[in-house]
Amino acid sequence: MIKSALFRNLALPEWMLEGTSFGEHGLELEYDCIVVRIASVRQRLSTLLKEKTGSQRTSQELTSTAEEPNKEARDIDKALQDWTAHFPSTWCYQRHTLSNPHPWLTRDFYSPIVYSYSSPAYAAVWNQYYATRMLINSTRLRVLKLSRPDSDDFAYEQRLECLSHMKIMTDDLASSLPFCLRRFKVTDSPNSSSHQNLITLDTNEDIKPCMVTIASSLRDVDVKQKLWFGSELAHLGRMVGIRVLECAETDQWLVL
Repeated sequence: MIKSALFRNLALPEWMLEGTSFGEHGLELEYDCIVVRIASVRQRLSTLLKEKTGSQRTSQELTSTAEEPNKEARDIDKALQDWTAHFPSTWCYQRHTLSNPHPWLTRDFYSPIVYSYSSPAYAAVWNQYYATRMLINSTRLRVLKLSRPDSDDFAYEQRLECLSHMKIMTDDLASSLPFCLRRFKVTDSPNSSSHQNLITLDTNEDIKPCMVTIASSLRDVDVKQKLWFGSELAHLGRMVGIRVLECAETDQWLVL
């Protein structure tokens, strides 16, 4: 229901605002509290955009009202970064560079940089982090257009900040995707003195969808990366028989 509210820009009912009522605690509770805040910002943004279209407020009133969700969005982005600081050390990922990736595997490898994790569950948590930061920074960019319609130096710096965060998170998510698709394996090097790992590419087609929907839907993602994520999502849809995912390659796909 929380994801539905995010995608549809709806406010959550009060009974869902406190995760402890559902037995949540620790990192799970902390993350859901952040997502609830994002849903609230997106709902306020949707309301402001409707008021702008309907000329219900003056431009000055809209600019003033949008300052608060802009600040809230920035605070949320910081809260997400603080959230990862609480991750156990075993959740950390390793960064690898493919020395000679096969050309026919580029569909699943956006770049030679790939991340590996000690568990798919840890990869899923990090992917949530990447996608959620992409979402809140994209939301903030839209808020900035309302709060600071005139592109002064301060507004320009804030937009650059959001775009920079989105680019980093998009790259991180793209680097995690091959691991989630089980496209490579990490093994110890036979030469123990080298302290290096061997990367073995896996051509097994038995793959499952992972969390790339947000990356393929955000309007502020780099065009090349957005098309790649859409292609990946559509391919996964064909592989597992989820036909709606095939629309990710078309102009009928949702826009967040």
